[in-house]
Amino acid sequence: MMRNAKVPMTAPVVNSLTPAAIQTMYRMESSGDDVFFVPTVQVYRIKRNLCDGGESWSIALSDGHYYAYGLCDNALIEMIHSHDIAQNSIIRAYQFKMTTRKYQGRDMKIVQLMDAEKAAPNPGYPIGTPVNIQGDRNDTDASPCVDLSVAIVSGDNDGPHAEASKDVFISTSRLRGSWQHDYRDFHHRRDMVRTLVKMLSKDATKETLDTTPTYAKQIELVLYQEALSFDAYIDKTTLKDRIRKLEE
Repeated sequence: MMRNAKVPMTAPVVNSLTPAAIQTMYRMESSGDDVFFVPTVQVYRIKRNLCDGGESWSIALSDGHYYAYGLCDNALIEMIHSHDIAQNSIIRAYQFKMTTRKYQGRDMKIVQLMDAEKAAPNPGYPIGTPVNIQGDRNDTDASPCVDLSVAIVSGDNDGPHAEASKDVFISTSRLRGSWQHDYRDFHHRRDMVRTLVKMLSKDATKETLDTTPTYAKQIELVLYQEALSFDAYIDKTTLKDRIRKLEE
């Protein structure tokens, strides 16, 4: 999976998940509803489905407060094999859509994860104590191929998991500043993405215009993590120079 900018994995675990990510995703039809919304979530559970005719993976995504069940697109299987998507891993969801599946006579809303990348090292443990956003822990089958009600809720997992990553920790010293705060900075960061989209669109070609919002979000994340202070982060007079340094 190619990206236009390399995003450093520097956010501390406690602040690395996007606030209210699962609730926000549930109110959307797809990531296309808001190109500025790229949630960072944790893989709460992952399970290979017993399907005929191909490889299929069910997944549960968490924001630390709620978790939601879903399916991984085939394009993400390589990331699963490389453990970039594994139990307890931290990922950034670039593309997803919400779909509805029938389970025990009821409609169950699930996330179909289509494009993602590793956002931080795997901490080896779940963040927070999330609960099922649908309110019923028995409604857990996110796959038409197999009943996952036992496997996912109990944590039974035959795919990549956190055992290989328990010695991995995220140091808060990797942030260049100590001022960053997800809740307080949210609106300022969204404004910065909008500014970057406008700036990058001026030089975009017809072929690259569609990827400009994603590229802008990647650049914004690096600028946010690298800035020594809030004032330095929002300083528009130095923005072009800071972007130029990232591209060197």
